[in-house]
Amino acid sequence: MSTYDDYQDDDNEVSDSQLTFENKVIKSFQFMNSYTAYDTLTILYSKILSFNHFPKSLKQLDILYCQVQNLNGIQNGVQLESLNIEQGNINKIDCIKSLANLQKFCIANNKIDDLDGIQHLKNIEYLDMSANCINNLSLLNNLNKLTVLKIHTNNIENITVIKLFTNLVELILNNNQIDNIQSIQHCHNLAVVDLSKNKIKEVASLKYLTQLESLKISHNLLTDISQLKNLTNLQELQIQNNQICDISCLANFSQLAVLNAAENQICEAQVLENLVNICQLYLSKNMIVDLSPILKHNPKRYKRVIDSYQRDQRSPTTRNLIVSKQEKIIYNINELHIQIKNNSKNNQIHIQNFRPKISTILQIVLNQQVQLADKVILFLNCWQQQ
Repeated sequence: MSTYDDYQDDDNEVSDSQLTFENKVIKSFQFMNSYTAYDTLTILYSKILSFNHFPKSLKQLDILYCQVQNLNGIQNGVQLESLNIEQGNINKIDCIKSLANLQKFCIANNKIDDLDGIQHLKNIEYLDMSANCINNLSLLNNLNKLTVLKIHTNNIENITVIKLFTNLVELILNNNQIDNIQSIQHCHNLAVVDLSKNKIKEVASLKYLTQLESLKISHNLLTDISQLKNLTNLQELQIQNNQICDISCLANFSQLAVLNAAENQICEAQVLENLVNICQLYLSKNMIVDLSPILKHNPKRYKRVIDSYQRDQRSPTTRNLIVSKQEKIIYNINELHIQIKNNSKNNQIHIQNFRPKISTILQIVLNQQVQLADKVILFLNCWQQQ
């Protein structure tokens, strides 16, 4: 690494308004005196020892994959509108309190456990503090301009403060310790919500979020999702790895394109036959006996379908093999031979209620010399007949 005490004429990437430095040791930012015309600076894979002499003219600073332990000196960047410091070792952000013009602040993948300083950033619209050590959000209560809030992978239990952020469009809170989401019901403008990998048992508060287009609430403790029935603008719904038995509330989700309901206790899938825009459907590890209602009515609509099979050996089995083709459902092995020979790229073959050994399927594919990457997408959860 070369060292920057002052400006050195090294090989750096320079555009009309943006500078990029890589693999440097930066002892101060005095070298920026030679770049006063630039308002955007990116620093990659470097070691930053100090932010002393930080230029007041910078509007955007991106520091990625650098060794940086504190932000002392960055308070001079009073014109900063966007500050992105990812993959560092920062644990405090109190130096940012003077950055009143900040609209975007990303400090993901650090070691932050104290949010003191952030309460002064009243113009923040985009805030990403994911993958830190945060357990208290109370200091965010003045940030009422927030439209995007990402705080996944922390130690958060209480999200009461969220009710103040009525302008939120995107909320990412996955991988925390949250069990109560009542405060979210006040954020009526939300379009994207991720609550996966928490401790949530009920979703009644989500029924008010009628603008939602994407909802991820997988890996929780849900048994009932009937309160979601009015979220008919949803295009993506991920509810996998819960304890859900009934998905009849999805009957009117005509805009739904992606549904992941794998690893639940679902027995009946007929409700899905009206979901005409579905292109990705995941139903594995459920107790669905028959997928024919949705496959018979919509075989041309599926680009990717994952079969449903038994949750345990005592429950009913669904033995579905789904290969790539578009024209029709295949019910026996002879038709499979014919269709594989005539298969073309990006088509779909659906084989319903077929019960081979896995070795049989592998032999069929190999005998026909099918290139999986080009011609056949094979999702296989086959069981030998007992």
